[in-house]
Amino acid sequence: MKNSIKFIGESDSRVGGYLVLWGSDQKRDLHGEYFTPETQFYLDWFDKRPFLYHHGQDNKMKANIVGVIDTVKADEVGLWAEAQLNAHDEYVQAVRELIQREALSWSSGTLGY
Repeated sequence: MKNSIKFIGESDSRVGGYLVLWGSDQKRDLHGEYFTPETQFYLDWFDKRPFLYHHGQDNKMKANIVGVIDTVKADEVGLWAEAQLNAHDEYVQAVRELIQREALSWSSGTLGY
């Protein structure tokens, strides 16, 4: 399954994709780690989360918020996330182009410990 962020709905302002795909001891990510449906994500701690490009570590964009993640829900595949892009952000067109090319995917931002 390709895990890229895609446009959803009728406009190029709403995006979605799997933030996390469920894994197992036999099905690990590139860092040798995995999440299961039993993983505690504390999804009820926040209603919205910032949508940052490259964890806010891009030298040009820095911690510029290009949108707001307003939906995160678990299903049988993993954690599905949706965001509303900030139409007034100076970098949002570049982000749209990357999404169109299926060149972006979500990151859980989890530290490996």
